[in-house]
Formats: sequence, structure tokens, C-alpha cells
Amino acid sequence: MIKKALLALAIAGSMAAAQATTVVNEGFDNVFDLASKGWIVTNASTPGGTDKGFTQGFDGSGITALSGASTSYAGASYSSGADGGTLADWLITPIFSTTAGVIVTFYVNAAELAGYSDAIKYGFIDAAGTLNDALLTSLSTVTTGQWTQITAVLGYTAGSGRFAIEYTGAVDASNYVGIDNLTVQVPEPTSIAILAAGLIGLGAARRRQKRG
Repeated sequence: MIKKALLALAIAGSMAAAQATTVVNEGFDNVFDLASKGWIVTNASTPGGTDKGFTQGFDGSGITALSGASTSYAGASYSSGADGGTLADWLITPIFSTTAGVIVTFYVNAAELAGYSDAIKYGFIDAAGTLNDALLTSLSTVTTGQWTQITAVLGYTAGSGRFAIEYTGAVDASNYVGIDNLTVQVPEPTSIAILAAGLIGLGAARRRQKRG
């Protein structure tokens, strides 16, 4: 009986994963329009440089967009900070519900230049968009010359939140980084019901086994 219940739960889990709603699907065709969609783009580098942070990708950067026009990605460079400073460029999604869990995927790339390397941090932050570096996961070095997919998962958490990417590191050691094709998916309410039914069934099977 337990084996059957576990099998049913596994099937329920796969069905829930398949029934997800995409609440954010951003290809960065127009980075300058992100604020109107609820995004937060800010430069907290210390001290600040000549750039304002993440902006539209550009031809000649060494990076070509993963899809769409060659410049349809969000890019940030060392110019966001001043010589001797530290980068802190933030790219933050609109608010989404976290009650059913969240799956975020995005792609990152770095322009290749001898002697320099780029780093990002990423993770879930509060709905207010507080720049909380301590909540982020470090990706020490971004692979140059190719797009690399990153996936982040948040379990069931009451309320709502945002997803943040921070371009970080020493200004003098950094060059240029790109972000493309970011999606945020949340399970549909029916998926939650399926999983709940599976868990209840598993609990009942265990109780019957104990009585036996």
C-alpha cells in the first residue's frame, strides 16, 4: 500500500510541475521599458561610475543576445563603478506570489577579455525590493563567450517577493556581463490541490500500515 501511495505522490508531483503559470517572461528587447513593467533597475556601486547600471546590450560588446535582435539582453559593465570601487548593479523582477513556490530561470554571459572576470549574485528578496546582498547566492565567475542557464527554486513561502540579480565584484577586475531570457513560473492552484491530495493519501496509507 505504501508503495502505491508513493507512486501516486510521484505522479502528482510531476503533474504539478507540468501545470505551472509563467508570470514573468522577459527577453530584454527594451531594457529602458522595464520600470513600466514593475522591474527595478538600480546601481548601488560604491563609488558610482559613469553608467547607471544594467542597460540595453550593444553591438561590439562581445556578447550577442541568446534570441531576438543581437542587442536584446540586459548588459552591465565595469563603468557602473569608479576605479578602486566595488560593483553593485541590481536587476530586480516585478513582484510575484511565493505561496505556491517559484521557479526562476535565466541566462548569463560575460565578454571575454584577458585579465578580467565577471561575477554575479542572484536570489529571492522581499516584495519591497530591499537590496539585501546577504540573501543572494554567489556565482563567483561567469563563463565567457557563451550563455549559461541558471535555475533558482523557492519553496512554499507565504506572501510575495521578487527575484534579484546583482552584478558584483571589484571594478578594476571586471569587464562586461549580460543577462537574457528570464522567466518566473509558479504552480497553478490545481497543482497545489493535486499535491495536497497525494500527501493526504500517503498519510492515510502510513496509518493503515501501523494499524496492521
